[in-house]
Amino acid sequence: MASLLIPDKVVLRLVDSGHKPLHVANVLFFVHTFANRKNDFMLGPFATDAEGVVTIMKRDLLAEAAAHYDSG
Repeated sequence: MASLLIPDKVVLRLVDSGHKPLHVANVLFFVHTFANRKNDFMLGPFATDAEGVVTIMKRDLLAEAAAHYDSG
């Protein structure tokens, strides 16, 4: 997994068409990674909080990738 290029933190916020925050909890996001070789990954799900925000840390993405490797 040393070849994975992953940011330290990703923050996503739900907004409406007028760019006003939507305060909706439990909206799920997946991170789709594209591999140069072998298989792509679908990491997640990561759920929004009551403010409509999801913060995904590098350690969370690495843990999801490791779980995919371990499951074969």
